[in-house]
Amino acid sequence: MNIIYNNFLQYLSSIDIEPMNTLKDNSVSFKRNSLNYIFEADRNDPAFFRIVLPNIDDYNASKAETIRKLSAKFKVAKLIVVNQQICIVAEQFVYSPLSKSSWFIMFDRIVNLLNQVIDEYRELHQR
Repeated sequence: MNIIYNNFLQYLSSIDIEPMNTLKDNSVSFKRNSLNYIFEADRNDPAFFRIVLPNIDDYNASKAETIRKLSAKFKVAKLIVVNQQICIVAEQFVYSPLSKSSWFIMFDRIVNLLNQVIDEYRELHQR
């Protein structure tokens, strides 16, 4: 099993979040603050992982400018369109060994960043 994936499962446990499902190798879904996330560690690249906030809204052309602006504003998080659904994704490469606390700080910072992006998106496009 991937070290990044193992550290992420330990992170979830440390904040009392039970993974919802293991989706495939090195991939898990979880819920935090009423939002569903997917964590993926690449089994072919032990330095890479992503956290996705899937299907936040239906895509239409009127939202393209908001997607562009928010993707440019937030350096790590990007809004993407998959099957006409808007998703927010943060991807990272980690090459240096990290302490457990550093892993947890990084994971928490990314999840909080995704929350910040969805909050700004919702301000611009109320459902």
